[in-house]
Amino acid sequence: CRIVQRLLKACPPAQVSEITQTLIEATSTLACHMFGHYVVQHLLQFGTEEQRHHLVRCIEQNAVSIGHSTVGGSVVMTALTHAPSEDKAWIARAF
Repeated sequence: CRIVQRLLKACPPAQVSEITQTLIEATSTLACHMFGHYVVQHLLQFGTEEQRHHLVRCIEQNAVSIGHSTVGGSVVMTALTHAPSEDKAWIARAF
């Protein structure tokens, strides 16, 4: 997970677009994983606006399962901290 975080931080978005797309598609699983949640949080903090938007939609769609996980709760908190107000409202409505 640290390697993926470093790649996402060091490389331009165009260079890691396939990786980020795969990560976004696996958000519901990664958000509840002992180490994978760090990658999701990293994308929420440092990803592009579009990436954050897609992550928030995945979190919203899987709110119950993510919210019941201890590490998933930290992902939700990170999303609520770093997402635009409109996206925060989507998360709040899901709970």
